[in-house]
Amino acid sequence: MSQEELAKGIMAICKVFQNLAVETSRKREGQEVEKALQSTINKKKKAHDEFHKFVRSL
Repeated sequence: MSQEELAKGIMAICKVFQNLAVETSRKREGQEVEKALQSTINKKKKAHDEFHKFVRSL
């Protein structure tokens, strides 16, 4: 195996790892956004339920 072939192989491996890192980062960001949106929805539901509980107690 020549140095040129070895260098091409190493570059290919580096590219695979870089692509994997980018994909993992995007997936993590998507999960964080989804979690934040769900948290906001849950807070609104809780506030809505608390309001109705208060109104019923009057």
